[in-house]
Parts: sequence; structure tokens; C-alpha cells
Amino acid sequence: MQNVFLFTGVFLAAMGFLIWKFKMVEILRMYNPKTCTDKDALSRWTGIRFMLSGLVSTALFFAPIHESGGDFPLMLYLGLIIAVLSITAYGTRKFS
Repeated sequence: MQNVFLFTGVFLAAMGFLIWKFKMVEILRMYNPKTCTDKDALSRWTGIRFMLSGLVSTALFFAPIHESGGDFPLMLYLGLIIAVLSITAYGTRKFS
């Protein structure tokens, strides 16, 4: 289970870095070049939030949650990831 957190974190952080640094917003499904008002701002907004969600997931890999025995750490992780990605999706609406 711990390896899933690491793989997910690295994947999200890498995607966020590509979007933010190289402005690769074309890999986002919601990106439409005809309606996008500011590609640079969209790449900055989305990329940083993806890297943040990757950091949360990677941090959970290093946390000793398997020792706690409860479901609270997993529910906290799911809540944080859903919150960050929901804020990201809601914020991208201002660029189209």
C-alpha cells in the first residue's frame, strides 16, 4: 500500500512540473486553445496544485501510517487529495 502513495506522488509531481515549467497544458483534458484566455496562468495554477498533491501523497509514503492500524490516516489522505484536486479543477474555470 505504501508503494502506491509513492508512485502516485511522483507521478502527480512530475505531471505538475511538466505543466508548470514547460507550459504543457495540452496534456490537460479541459484545455481548449480557442477558449483559453491565459495559457501561462493556467499552467502555473494547475502545475503548482498538481505538485502540491504529489507532495501530499509522497509525504504519506514516509509517514508510519501502517503502524496506526486505523482508517483515519487513509481518510485524511483521500480528503486532502480530493480537496486539492477539486480546488484545482474549480480554479481552472477562470481560464476558459
